[in-house]
Parts: sequence; structure tokens; C-alpha cells
Amino acid sequence: ETSFAIWVPGGRVLTWGDACCGGAVPPELQARLRRVQQIEASFGAYAAILVDGTVVTWGLAECGGTSDAVQAQLYDVTLVRACDRSFAALRRDGRAVTWGYEPNPFESAVSKVQDRLVEVAQLAASNGGAFAATLRNGDVVTWGSATDGADSSMVQGQLKNVRQIISSARAFAAILEDRSVVTWGDPENGGDCSAVRDRLKSVVHIHSTYGAFAAILDGGTVVTWGYPSDGGDSSDVVEQLHSVQQLASTASAFAATRADGSVVTWGHPERGGDSSRVQERLKEVQQIEGSRMGFAAILSDGALVTWGTHGGALGGEAPELHDVQSIKASGEAFAALQGDGTIVAWGSPHFVTDCSGIQEELKTL
Repeated sequence: ETSFAIWVPGGRVLTWGDACCGGAVPPELQARLRRVQQIEASFGAYAAILVDGTVVTWGLAECGGTSDAVQAQLYDVTLVRACDRSFAALRRDGRAVTWGYEPNPFESAVSKVQDRLVEVAQLAASNGGAFAATLRNGDVVTWGSATDGADSSMVQGQLKNVRQIISSARAFAAILEDRSVVTWGDPENGGDCSAVRDRLKSVVHIHSTYGAFAAILDGGTVVTWGYPSDGGDSSDVVEQLHSVQQLASTASAFAATRADGSVVTWGHPERGGDSSRVQERLKEVQQIEGSRMGFAAILSDGALVTWGTHGGALGGEAPELHDVQSIKASGEAFAALQGDGTIVAWGSPHFVTDCSGIQEELKTL
């Protein structure tokens, strides 16, 4: 099952989908979900930051849906990040607060680094079960599951002047001040970039699938590494990877949007890596969103193009939409916001896509 939560004008939150996984907000929390400024999701729960810096959580308790144990510490919160079953919140004073999976395997791991989790500037989380905090002095502190990227001991000496950290399912990649890259975690999932390290210079941005990374360099070329079938091998399309402006990903494929609005894809063919069926339509692309198994793209005229295993609904095709403003994905499902304020959802038949219950509320906004 899956669920969606959308932040609507006035800071309200509307949800639909699997109630246990956050698709229904408990009545006692509804009144608190006003003036929301950010929503973050784990695999089965949500955490919303309110404008006053407090946090409201709901969904599966074992995925962080209950934050009672740390609620007194959740004030002046500016950022929340989630891994599979845990959350970490960053406060304005630079301290990090964590909660989630019970019994919490992070508890002992966090205690070992708690004294260093001050003056935190940014947080990142792997999909598996690890967190990385960038401190204001550019150093990095990691905790959680060692097999999911929490063990950065081999590269700690290189993790200085870090600007940004990006995660895959079980590894991390850090962009340094000089725009070089340092990686750690599961080698097969992108934790080892030694094969392309000499090419990782002047890095502008890094994106990831579950098992691979792709870096955009100055000039719009792309360098990839990690598990080949998850997009770590881009040799078949390397000549096309120029003037790249943006990257999107599914669990196992990448889509690059070039300056002329065209799209190049690679990775697992059934999970979005093969766009040949719709390639002629992929022109003047404005936005691409990836679910686990497929992509959805908005064109300049508001038309929608989809590809991949669950790019379409039950019959294999997405609904015919022509005035799409934005797209979001959850699990193996998509939700598209149309110009008239209505939402259309589609995807795998095993995932909840019926959002009819909130349509009347949307009309009143």
C-alpha cells in the first residue's frame, strides 16, 4: 500500500491512501496540522514541521509515526530527514534529534556521536538506515546501520569542507568545497567511486537511484558509478549526456533533461531506463518525477508523458492529462495536480491511488 500527503494553501494538510501508513491523520492531530511548512515521509509515516518550529508525526509508530519520547526536544526545528523507519530533525541551535524504529537500533549508535551532533548545518539519510550530518565547520558525523552507510571511518580524513551530501539506499556521496567527491558505504551501491574519481571534478549536482549515483559536471556532462543495472553504467548513452540541466530517478534508472528540453534515460529498462516507446514525445520537458518503477514528465504545454513498469494505471497507460502543474510519486504510484486544482492519481494496482475523498475539499481552496 501507499499514501500521499499534500500541503495546501493556508498550511493545511490533506491525505489519502493506506490509513496505517499515514493516509489518514488521527482526529486528535487534525487541529494541529495548520500552518505547515514542510512534510517528510519515512516508509510508513510522516513528520510535518509547523511554522512555529514544532513537529507533528503520524503513521506507523515503528516507522517514526510516534514522536512522544522526543516531543519536548522538537522545537525551533528547521529541517527533517527520514530513512526507512526513522527520522532526524535539525533545530535552529544546530542540534539533531532522532526518533523512530522501536526497538530503536539507532539509540546506541546515536549515543556514541551525540556530543558531536551540535553545530549541525545539514542532514542526509540513506534509504536503508543511516544518517549523515554536515557540521557548520564542514566536518561530517554519521550514525545508524553500518551496512547502510553509517560507517564513514575509512574516509573521515577526507570529509572536510563538505558542501552537500547525497544518499543512495546504502551509501553516501559528499560534494566538497572544491567540487570534488568523497563516497562511502556499500561499494556496490555507490560507496566506491574509485573507477571514476579522476573525472569527478567541477561537480555541480549529484542524484541517486537505490544503488547508483550520477553527477552533473560543469558544462552539463554526466559521470555515473555504482550498481550497473541501477544506472551506474551509462556507457550506452554517454555520447548523448551533454548540456544536462536536471536529473531524476526511479529505484533503478535515471532520466536526464537537457537544455533543449529533450530527455536521455538509462538503467533498468523496465524501471524507466528505456524510454524508446515515448521518446518522440519527450520534447520541451519541464519536470520529471520518478516513482520506484517508472517516470512521469510534464511538457511545456501541460501534457503528461509516462514510461516504465508502473508509469501507467491498471491497463498500462496513465490517464490522459493536458493541464498538469506538478507531479509527485509515492512508492509505485503518482499524483498529478491539474490547473483546476483537482488531483489525479495512478500507478500499480497494489498501491492505493483513489484520491476521490479529498476532491471536494480541494474545490473549496
